[in-house]
Amino acid sequence: MAVGAVVVTAAELKFRPTYERAYAQAQTPWVAFDANFVRTEPGQRKVVGFFHRSADGSTREESNIDGPSKPVVLIMNVARRLQYRLEDSAWHSFPIYLSPNGWRPEKIDHDSRTYRPAPAIEKIDVLRFVNPQGLVWFIAPRLNDFPLKTERPNGGRELFSSISIRDQPAGLFEPPPGATVHVHSDGASGVIWYPAGEFPR
Repeated sequence: MAVGAVVVTAAELKFRPTYERAYAQAQTPWVAFDANFVRTEPGQRKVVGFFHRSADGSTREESNIDGPSKPVVLIMNVARRLQYRLEDSAWHSFPIYLSPNGWRPEKIDHDSRTYRPAPAIEKIDVLRFVNPQGLVWFIAPRLNDFPLKTERPNGGRELFSSISIRDQPAGLFEPPPGATVHVHSDGASGVIWYPAGEFPR
């Protein structure tokens, strides 16, 4: 794994071309929840994992992208302004740069001409949106427009399931107690591009 300025590995970009973004000016609170997910790409091994988001916008994603015996964990800890990564059984931390005003969900205008009602996913209402490149999102307004389902033009798919809207333990957004963390002074800058969700803007 390349470390240093690299915050998202090439493998992650290949399997996780999604991102989550937010702007400080919006005042809507984050909705905390957890879910399972499945990601598939044509000709690639299926990726499964778990996703958690806390009420402050911190996120944790754990997957088998590197194989069932080598779990990969990606954590964005908003309070500490750090991204933690577990790869090859080693923890690393990178700084993330947020507005002093905090990290808030982006406010999206759901224009009925482009955001259309779709069948609910696990009883959660969703809107279907197609971007100019043909990427299809099924976003959940109840979850700050988080995409519970994504369909890519190349046939790739992403689906979240077993969705529970509830508070998340703070310890999920930290490395385990006593873990050795390799600290890096470089990392993402400006608005965070994080591969745990996707907004159609």
